[in-house]
This record gives sequence, C-alpha cells and structure tokens, in this order.
Amino acid sequence: MARMAWRRSVAQFDGTDADKDGRLAREEVARQSRYLTDNFDRLDTSKDGYLSWEEFIGHDRWPK
Repeated sequence: MARMAWRRSVAQFDGTDADKDGRLAREEVARQSRYLTDNFDRLDTSKDGYLSWEEFIGHDRWPK
C-alpha cells in the first residue's frame, strides 16, 4: 500500500514539475492542484518560494 502511495506521489510531483528542476514553483502548482495552491505558503517550510519533494509529501521518510 505504501509503495502505491509513493508511486502516485512521485507521478504527481513529476507531472507538476514542468521545468524538471526537482522543485515546484507556485506557478507550477497553480496549474495542477487547488489544494497545493491554497496551502503553498504553509507547505513551503523553507520559505524559499518552492516546494521540495519533502515539503510536497510532508515528511522525509520517502526518498525520491
């Protein structure tokens, strides 16, 4: 079950990462996910203006 969730998360992250730089800009998530758009500032814990893989999934236990 966890492996399926990981695969789904990887597919969503990679599909959202339009410029393939390994992080999600606000503009990229705005085209894909209302939830991520509405919660971008809360999820961006590093406050660098991007969502990393860890910020996207909410933990660091699943390496990408």
